[in-house]
Amino acid sequence: MVMSKAIAPIGNRFHVIMVNGGGVSPELAIGDCFLSVIPLADQETKMFSPSVVKKHNLERLAVIHVNDPFGNSVRDAINTVCGDLSCEVISDLTVNPDTSSFQAEVAKIRAAKPDSAFIASYGQQQNVMVKQPPGIVPLCRTGRKRRQRQARLELDRIG
Repeated sequence: MVMSKAIAPIGNRFHVIMVNGGGVSPELAIGDCFLSVIPLADQETKMFSPSVVKKHNLERLAVIHVNDPFGNSVRDAINTVCGDLSCEVISDLTVNPDTSSFQAEVAKIRAAKPDSAFIASYGQQQNVMVKQPPGIVPLCRTGRKRRQRQARLELDRIG
């Protein structure tokens, strides 16, 4: 992403089309000549969240997100969607990108008793967050596997 952000002003100035094949951070919305082949995380969240909230009659959501432009943009998109649909974000927890233990965060989410939990994270951190005791099975999980280099969406009911 650093390289993309570095070359984008040059490409935009000289009208050279540049293609982003895998990054999902909203920081990559950096000009008219920088095209993404997959939706950026905030756009993707705004697109699919309303249908998930409506389909499952969700009224109370918990959000846990990584503290970076990716996670913060997804959190903001969820808050916007909830405001439009009259659902409520009852728990909003931020974790640092290098956090590896989520027991306290998961306990807070479980205590809030949400209808669903939305996790905005990526890589191994996302797997640990879901599997680490006491565990949380989210309704929605979005993130990026470095090897796949594309956004993914998984739907599961909270247990």
